[in-house]
Amino acid sequence: MLNCFLQKGLLLFVFSIVITTMKFSYKIFWNRYVLIFLAFAVWIIFFDQNNLFHHIKLRSEVKKAEKQKQFYLDELRKDSIFLDQLENDPAVKEKFAREHYLMKRDDEVVFSIIREDTTDCNLENK
Repeated sequence: MLNCFLQKGLLLFVFSIVITTMKFSYKIFWNRYVLIFLAFAVWIIFFDQNNLFHHIKLRSEVKKAEKQKQFYLDELRKDSIFLDQLENDPAVKEKFAREHYLMKRDDEVVFSIIREDTTDCNLENK
């Protein structure tokens, strides 16, 4: 019997704390400053021209542009090294001319072998 009273008393105590907390939070929620802040936050997040979704989209575009910039800087570095080798090394110059312009010496015959895509053949064999 005593245990039942203690449980009911504890339950009433917890319930009274919850009610007072709800009243306190209800009063805070209807405070004019809180309402103005919430209206401002909703306006900024959803309705403004530069809303949160627009910022997220712009941030992803900036990251994409930075990756693209880094890619082109790496390509520029590689091409600069290759151009320097092409200008200074006669062996690289000869190799480039033979591969890209099919140049040859007078006593040579150049055969150009064009390979077709082998993935189609592999699919047929499976």
